Amino acid sequence: MKHKLLSGIMMGASAILALAPIANVSAATITPTPDSVTISRSVSGVSNPVTNTFTYTISADASNPSGATGEPTTASVVFNNVAPVSGTATETGSVDFSGATYNTLGDYKYTLTETGSTDTTNYPLSNSEYTIYVSVRNVLASGVPTGAFEATLVMQDSTGAKPTQATFTNSASRTHIEISNSVTGNSADVNECFKYKVNIATGNGVSAGDTYTVSTSSTCSGNPDEITAGTDTYIYLKHEDAITIGSNNGTDQLPIGAGYSVIEEDATDYETYIDGSTTDSKGPATKTTVATDDSSYSSSNVTTFVNNKEIDPKTGVMLSILPFALIAILGTIGAFYVVKTKKANQ
Repeated sequence: MKHKLLSGIMMGASAILALAPIANVSAATITPTPDSVTISRSVSGVSNPVTNTFTYTISADASNPSGATGEPTTASVVFNNVAPVSGTATETGSVDFSGATYNTLGDYKYTLTETGSTDTTNYPLSNSEYTIYVSVRNVLASGVPTGAFEATLVMQDSTGAKPTQATFTNSASRTHIEISNSVTGNSADVNECFKYKVNIATGNGVSAGDTYTVSTSSTCSGNPDEITAGTDTYIYLKHEDAITIGSNNGTDQLPIGAGYSVIEEDATDYETYIDGSTTDSKGPATKTTVATDDSSYSSSNVTTFVNNKEIDPKTGVMLSILPFALIAILGTIGAFYVVKTKKANQ
């Protein structure tokens, strides 16, 4: 009997010793599987390459168990001159949990949101939000906890679905500019095409080589289909002509805050007035673009040129009063003739 009791004690001790290494494992750091979440960021409504950095905040829930260290708090997606495909530029980043460790059972909840953009005017933030869970559980052996832990990472969107990546998207804010021409004066030619030099400056969201669509119904020859940023480009307008730069089939292309200038070339025999000014000037009109719904759009994005040409008649008598002068002269001659005839008859 003693031998049986002793044998049972020894077997129990052996089992305890066998579990001891596993118990030690539970004290080791546990990282989740998988150990990262992919972020996909898209910018739609663009025709030129995108350069911008979006930042994200990973907020741990206040009710999370203790025992987590090294949890990620920020992430980013960096666009570096990313070319769009069919009007949309896409880049990826990740939320890295490889440095996070857990040693306490429970569910750890994190909220992933987009909180920063290096250019919020042209690349506004997305309102999407995702929830990341790290579930720490016992490793079981035949249904019995072994003392070792395992951590599983899973992500949910606002509907409760479990996507393979966190997708953030938003349309870029864009605008366009307009230039118009008209003529006034008794010697102005309504069929003359006037030449203007346009330059869209690089910087403020505009990169060298970016191109912007030119649209006009003008019958003047020589107008381009597009303008390249940082390059002097010439356009031609006659009376009551207008031209739009940076709008392609209703989709605006110019970044808000882009600088540009317009100057009239030649037309030395005309006086030129810009945007209602009473001062004769060919320009340049130098401006900075705003959004199409901005209250200053008409002054910032629209430039109007009026070319005036007045020449006095060589006779010194304005043609507009000449008929009345002739009538007066004929009337005087007629009166003189009547008086003279009357005296002769007497």
